[in-house]
Amino acid sequence: MIFFISFAVDFFICFFILLFFAFVLAFFNAFFLFFHFYRLVLFFVYLFSYFVFSISFFCSYDL
Repeated sequence: MIFFISFAVDFFICFFILLFFAFVLAFFNAFFLFFHFYRLVLFFVYLFSYFVFSISFFCSYDL
């Protein structure tokens, strides 16, 4: 039961983190659309979101 609650909390944390980065990505998509460093900014946003998702995913194995 404790493991199920911990898994559910970690799942919702990962879900809200990915939802937040989806909104951030949409914001950068609209804001940097006409700039030349558009793809570089998107690359760093994807890299940072992958890093945060990996940290939150590996924290689910703290039991």
